[in-house]
Parts: sequence; structure tokens; C-alpha cells
Amino acid sequence: MFDLTNCKWIYAPSLTQDQVPVFQTAFQAAPDSHGTLTITALGIYEARLNGHRIGDFIFAPGWTHYTKRLQVQTYDLTPYLQEENILTVEVPQGWFCEEFGFPGIPEGSHTPLCLLADVALNEQGIIRRISTDESWQWHTGAWQYAHIYHGEVIDLSACENENQPVAIHPAPFHMLIEQEGEYIREMERLKPISCTLGQGGTWIMDFGQNLTGYVCFSLSAKGGEKLLIRHAEVLDSQGNLYTENLRDARAEMQITLKEGLNTLSRHHSFYGFRYISVSGWDGNLDPDCFTAVVVHSDMPRTGHFTCGVRDVNQLYHNIVWGQKSNYLDVPTDCPQRDERLGWTGDAQVFIKAGAYNYDVKKFFTKWLRDMKSEQRADGGIPHTIPDSARYTPDDGREYSSAWADAACICPWQLYENYGDTELLREHFPMMKKWVDHIRAQGDKEEVWDTGFHFADWLGLDAKEGDYTGSTDYYLIATAMYANSTRLLIQAGHVLEQDVSEYESLYPRIVNAYQERFLPKGKLLCRTQTAHILTLHFDLYQEKHRASIANELVQIIHEYNDHLTTGFVGTPYLLHVLTRHGYTDLAYKLLLNRTFPSWLFSVKMGATTMWEHWDSLKEDGSMWSSDMNSFNHYAYGAVGDWLFGVSAGINPASPGYESILFTPHPDKRMGYVSASYQTKYGKVESSWQWQEDRVAYTFTLPDGCTGKAVIGEEEMVIPAGKTTLIRMV
Repeated sequence: MFDLTNCKWIYAPSLTQDQVPVFQTAFQAAPDSHGTLTITALGIYEARLNGHRIGDFIFAPGWTHYTKRLQVQTYDLTPYLQEENILTVEVPQGWFCEEFGFPGIPEGSHTPLCLLADVALNEQGIIRRISTDESWQWHTGAWQYAHIYHGEVIDLSACENENQPVAIHPAPFHMLIEQEGEYIREMERLKPISCTLGQGGTWIMDFGQNLTGYVCFSLSAKGGEKLLIRHAEVLDSQGNLYTENLRDARAEMQITLKEGLNTLSRHHSFYGFRYISVSGWDGNLDPDCFTAVVVHSDMPRTGHFTCGVRDVNQLYHNIVWGQKSNYLDVPTDCPQRDERLGWTGDAQVFIKAGAYNYDVKKFFTKWLRDMKSEQRADGGIPHTIPDSARYTPDDGREYSSAWADAACICPWQLYENYGDTELLREHFPMMKKWVDHIRAQGDKEEVWDTGFHFADWLGLDAKEGDYTGSTDYYLIATAMYANSTRLLIQAGHVLEQDVSEYESLYPRIVNAYQERFLPKGKLLCRTQTAHILTLHFDLYQEKHRASIANELVQIIHEYNDHLTTGFVGTPYLLHVLTRHGYTDLAYKLLLNRTFPSWLFSVKMGATTMWEHWDSLKEDGSMWSSDMNSFNHYAYGAVGDWLFGVSAGINPASPGYESILFTPHPDKRMGYVSASYQTKYGKVESSWQWQEDRVAYTFTLPDGCTGKAVIGEEEMVIPAGKTTLIRMV
């Protein structure tokens, strides 16, 4: 546990929040001393001892709602201690700014960038502390400006200004917590695959992959050159950077070079990009001098998928890169424009797929605690976590179904994946408060038919100019209400809590849904998503199940066997088709290459998931400029169907102690092979189509039990590798 009781919050009294202070202190250390640094900031920080970077956590202390929760980190200083030491800490604003809804502490006031730090020296058993107080000083350095949305202004020729005295700020300590989330780190490095000279002497580099991170370089210069580096995900039809979809985010670096070698190896902002343009350079520009650094939360990789269709393999590549790009301390929607927020809807639709690819337990443990801290007294869950006031003002606030339902969906999914009852217990009150919030809406507690909802966001069946799709808002809201209530009941049973009140409520919700939206077994709202939700959440009478499924298939046929679903319907579409006997059609939708489909973006050269099914059209035009991210992972939710249905790897018990293999082969795929690293070991499932038969192979680690269901056949799978041959 950290101890910062002797520390004071310090700040640079004459700087604005847009400027970047560097705090400094000097101290002596006896030979063979051991030391630690305990530190946090209102802003983000980068600490150096005698010029050496301390730790590899970038954008520390991470993103939380700083008025409520602020993580504290501790690092070992011992390798860098000398007899005479200088500790510097650079503190740009990062997420601590009004654009992200955090104007200061206490809420409603303005707080400058502040540092809280403590050096503990162990000198032959005697502890000596150097804590932030009035003795520290500050100066400015190369970073003139740093902003998450707008980028950085850097003067590599600048000398450090003279030190000035710090001031003490009365910021509180109550919100300090231990580090909970994964560290954000530099994870990969990519070199340009091309560099061309464009209009006006501007160089354009292509790194071959849409990513989240920044560009580093090493250039020899005459001195005084001013480079402007801009970032973009795609090029326009003329081969220039397309930046309209960034909206108000400038996402650029202005860099003044010094004479001689200029090395830029660190950053205080991140960018979503595949391409950069470099202007202000006279002469040829060597692309080998530039490197794109990929950054994201450092989560253990757990899942891998491959098959016999190249485009599906690229789709899976895009799913993984979409996750890497947006799992940066919180599950953001996109990494490039003036948003980059922890949208709850995106997080809940993708969490199951994300948990196949990576071990996300620690990542979501921190984020769900952020959510719990943001839940309103009436049980409402903001659209984004941490809450961004500019998107969800408190006055007249409403909470959207499918988005706020993350309060139930995410804790339950973590329990299914990791079997951690204590984590489920921690969030059970949040789940209950959310369901109770829904009950309080409108005149009848069984139907949610009030307020604004994002509905089937970006559904293709929307009216022109409407982003919410054509599916009845309140059908979606009531369906999600039923699902959240069901998950609450299941959680209550696991935790041995009394949920009899909700066990009585749930069938009334289902009955009310049927009376309101499904009279006589036929949906009044004739959209794909309405039928998908009805079937996926079992909101029908059994005698009507087949006709509802058949109607969904008919609607798909009417759209020439293509989907029209948005954020709410898409994650469940293939699951519903497979479950109700239409696996062939599910594969047809998966393998479609024409718009709208998952593989359309692959055909168009995507390397991450797109926000819209045709973010880039075949004629080279854009779907829109205001809602058009090329790195938006939500539609990557299809990844959980690839693992759980096509390959058939599923937990038969929470935490994968028992495995259920349910592969669904299709000749068009050729073969499928997937693996998932459980805490017991690696689980593998593969199948290969061989003329009139299919060869299945299952690998089960010791400590797990397993069974396989192939068609109508069910069998026990022993530990080790098992191969089965079955006729088609």
C-alpha cells in the first residue's frame, strides 16, 4: 500500500493547462541505497532519474474520473541511483482537461496540472523520504503543448528554462487508489511500406496498418526546420491525407528541429493513423528514419484463429487490431477523432470477442470499477465511462438501453470467462441498481418505453439522416431490459442472493414484450434486428419460434442475403441463425464480399474494423465526414462467433474448467483452427473438410473436462489430443 501522507500537491503557478511543466528535485543517496518512487498526477506524467526513464508505463497514471478515482504507481529507482541525483517529472494534461469532462478538483472548479510524488530511500535500514513540497522547482522543456485530440508542439532546439519555485495546491487525497488496470505500453514497431512526394512538397508515408500510437524519428538537420506531421487513416481519391473524419481533432505534430541529429523517441499524445504527411522538409526524406510505435494496454494474448479463407483471416486480423487500437486503458470507440471515449455500448457488444483474443480480466476490472463510481444515485449509467460531461450533461440526463446495459452484460461475461465470483459479487449491487433504474421508467415497470435511446445505432435500415436504425426504440429497450434482468437473476443464483423479486419480474417483462411487440407471435416491427433480439433473448412463445426465425430469414433474403443490422443487432445475427438451423445462411453472410458485409471492408483494403459498413465506398467516396471512423471495433463482435460457433470453443462452466466443443463446419471455409489459453492450459479446436467427411481435432489440457457435440452426436473428450472423422 502506498504512503503519500508526507507529500503535497505541487503545480507550476504561472503556466496554463495547455503548457507542459517539468517538475524537478535534487537529492543525494548513500552508496548501495535502494529506492522507490511512488507517484501520480492530475494530468499524465513521465518521470526520469538522472536522465533514465522510470518504468515503461506510458500515459500514466491512466484514465479515470480523477475527482473520484486516481491511480498511484510505485517504481524501483535502485538501478539508476547515484550519489548525486536529479529527478524530473514532466506533466502534460493528457485526459485531465475539460474536453474529457474533468475541469478540476473539486468538481466545477479549475485545477492546474499537479504532481504528487514520494522518493523513499532505504539507506542501511534507515528510510529517508524526498516528497513533493515547496522545495521542488519547475521549468519548461521541449514540449510547448500536448493534447490528446490536437497533438503536440515540440521544439527540439529549446533549452530548458531556469527553474522556478512550485506552488502548493489544496487538491484532496481521498480519490487515490492503487494501480488496478493494465499498464499502457509501447507494444510493436512498424516501418513505412512506402513514401511518396505529394502536392506542395509534402511527403506521405504509409505504415501499412491502421494503428494507435505515434511516430518516432531520427533526422539530421541544418537547424530551424519546422516540420508539420499530420495523421490520417485513409487517403482520399487524389492520394492526399483524408482528415475530415477527425472532426475538430487536429491530430498533428509541429516540430522545430535543432542543428545536427534530432531524435524524437517519446510522446505525450497518441494518434489513430495508417498514413502521415510530413511537410517543411527540404530535400529527400528517408523513410527508414521513421518508425510507427503501436501502443495499447499490455494484456496477455489468449486466442488465435485461422481458416482456409484468406479474407476471413484478414477479417480476424482486423478484429484483433481494432481491439489493440481501442483497448487503451479504457475500451474506447475510436482512437483518431475528437472522441476516443469509453462508450459502454461498444464495450458490451465486443467484450465476449475481446475476451477470446486477450485476457481482459484486469483491464475490465479497473473499467467496471470506474463504471461503479460513475453510477448515479438513481441507478443510471452514463453513455461513456469515465463519464464525459460534454456528451452526457447532468441536466435532464437520460440513459440508453444497450449502452447502459453494459452494467449487467460485462460483469456476467467476465464471470463466464474467468469464473471469479468475487468480481461478480463486487458488481452485483451495480447490476441491481441498473435494473431497478429501468423499472422506475414510465408507467409500467414491465416495459421500458420512455426516453432517448441510441437504438440499433448505424443500422442500414435507418431513414435518411437518422443514425438509430428503423427498429422500434422501445422494443430494443425492453428486450435489453429482459436480458439484464435475466443476467441479474443468474448472478444472484451464483452468489446465493435473494432474487425472488426479479424472478417474479422477469416473466412479466417477457409477457409484456409479447403483448406490446409480438402479438399473436408476429413482430409488429419487421426488421432484422427486431427478430434477432426476440430470438436471441428467448422472448417468444415456443410455438412461434420457428415462424419468427423463418421471418428473419425471409427478411435477409429480401435484402439479397445481406445484413442491415447496426450496433445492437449485428453481434447476435450469426448466433441466432446457427442456433435456429440456418448455419448455411450464417456462413453466407460471413463470406459476402459485397456491401454490406464484414468482408466488404476487407475487399476495400481495411486493416481494422470500420464504424460503418461502407465507411469507404467503392467509388472512393466516404460514407460521411462526421461519423466515419476506420478503427471502430464494435462490428468485430463477429469474432466470438468465429471462436464459439465456427471453431466451437465454449466454457461449459465458468472459467473454462469444463469445455464444450460445438464446431460448425462449412465446406466454403476449407478448414478452421482456433486456440484459447485458459488458466488450465491451451484449448484447441480445429476441423478440416475432406470431400465427403470432416476431420475434427480437439486438444484439452489436464485439469479440464470436456465434451463435444457434433450434429446429434455427443461424446466425452479426454485430456490430450483427440481426432475424430465424421461423414458429412
